[in-house]
Amino acid sequence: MRFDPNALRGALEELFVTRGVARAQAAATAQVLVEAEIEGLASHGLIRVPQYVAQIDKGGVNATAKVRVEVTGPATAIVHGDNALGAPAGFAAVETLCARVNEIGIGAVVVREAGHAGPLSAYVGRVAERGHVAMGFANAPPALAPPGGDTPVLGTNPIAFAAPAKDGPLVVDLALGVGARGKILAARSRGEAIPDDWAVDEQGEPTTDPEAALRGALLPVGGAQGYALAMMVETLAGFGGLLSSQLPMPWNEPDRSSTPGLFLIGLAPERFGVREDYDQRMGALVQSVRDAGGRLPGDRRRAARTAATDEGLDIDEALLSRLVDAGLTVPVNNGGR
Repeated sequence: MRFDPNALRGALEELFVTRGVARAQAAATAQVLVEAEIEGLASHGLIRVPQYVAQIDKGGVNATAKVRVEVTGPATAIVHGDNALGAPAGFAAVETLCARVNEIGIGAVVVREAGHAGPLSAYVGRVAERGHVAMGFANAPPALAPPGGDTPVLGTNPIAFAAPAKDGPLVVDLALGVGARGKILAARSRGEAIPDDWAVDEQGEPTTDPEAALRGALLPVGGAQGYALAMMVETLAGFGGLLSSQLPMPWNEPDRSSTPGLFLIGLAPERFGVREDYDQRMGALVQSVRDAGGRLPGDRRRAARTAATDEGLDIDEALLSRLVDAGLTVPVNNGGR
């Protein structure tokens, strides 16, 4: 069935408001969830709604959280989430970061005590839309075992980058597991197998069973090199206060607070003497990839967004049923427009 993304966003907002979440925070959460879904990031989209609702209902998330910004220096700040949903704290970080970058050309903001924020593209992309270059880092509950080890220590620890470009920001957003854990959760919910190079089971053997993968360990992209990058992300996201090994898995324990760190960095190109020819440089970079017959990071997301906007967002019956069970009042089906 196909639905108007705007109607779906409004329905999600109302769902969170009925759970006691302030409207602005509910709207931010709904916005990020629907953006992820229309860009084809199902692992961070509507499939997360039952998890968020369970966390709110069971106390793992504070529905009445007061997000607070602490400016700690000319370029730095901390967003204290008060155990809020992740998106409102992430949006507060974007606003705070852009204010720092506008003022002095560089900024760094960390989010503490907030839940799962969704895809980092939602945050670095918004910074880039304002003319700045952005980087983002987040940790996650343990999933990756170290090379030579068999116990997960680090999360899939996503890393993201965005830069202004003529036709919209150039956005890179990737988790450091061969397969993101959200994709494995999505496969489990659909009853589907996963590729055999994504994870190993508890005995260290490759598996296509998502349940066995979640009990075992995920494999880092690029082997030891990917794990080294995950360590870097862990160090930066760790400014948020907790390490991956200290984070409970919210889909299994919704009554426990699970607050990964989120760290954003922003740069103003003009402060580095490249503003005058920045657009030309980015245009040349993009064109060189196109001339080589290549695809730019984010191309598939843009295509998915256009399709969802033009044709409506397709939601299968199994997911729709889970959303209804979570309390969603389903908007009127738009018939595919």
